[in-house]
Amino acid sequence: VGRLREWIDSKNDWPVLVTSIARKWLDEGLKDRSITRDLSWGIPVAYKGEVRPGFEGKVFYVRFDAPIEYIGATMEWADATKSDWKRWWRKDQGAEDVRYVEFMGKDNVPFHTVGFPVTLFGSEEPWKVVDYIKGLNWMNYYGGKFSTSGNRGIFMDHALELLPADYWRWYLLANAPESDDSNFTWEHFQATVNHELADVLGNFVNRIAKFCTARLGGVVPAGGDYGT
Repeated sequence: VGRLREWIDSKNDWPVLVTSIARKWLDEGLKDRSITRDLSWGIPVAYKGEVRPGFEGKVFYVRFDAPIEYIGATMEWADATKSDWKRWWRKDQGAEDVRYVEFMGKDNVPFHTVGFPVTLFGSEEPWKVVDYIKGLNWMNYYGGKFSTSGNRGIFMDHALELLPADYWRWYLLANAPESDDSNFTWEHFQATVNHELADVLGNFVNRIAKFCTARLGGVVPAGGDYGT
């Protein structure tokens, strides 16, 4: 815990949301936490295909298993591309110069500031740990959480059927819930896309394009030095 707290305290550039959640977990005292679940799907508790005795029907808890798969996915990529996965994850194999950044909602922050780093520290091997975590509050849907199981909200496949990806990229970046939870409504989405994206930005781009067409032969000039 001492090493973990020292590591968290050294992250002066992290959002307060992230460090405050991590410190809250440490201040309240870390408790034993199960890393398995009784489910019919998931990664079984097995080694080389042999299920550990007494763990039949159990799978690893996703928040224990998923971060480890960051390394596993890199290994799969390396196998497919004949690359070196250790270069990205082992500090003794060149990963010291890797810049490792994560983006996530606040509910996943404890697993990436406490759970996964502790796993790596506890191995006593030179694993690369995250350099920066950008944690965000929640974007709710009409005042309630998005829910896949409850079919509540708008999801990627449907969203892209309605509008091109750039509309969604802009809206989500412009309304990212950095300081507080935000709220998605179709009325707000329509109003801000029409006004800020289409009218304000669209008008700016249109004016520049028309000016370049009229005065510069339809070519945007290369950048130059500022005058005094």
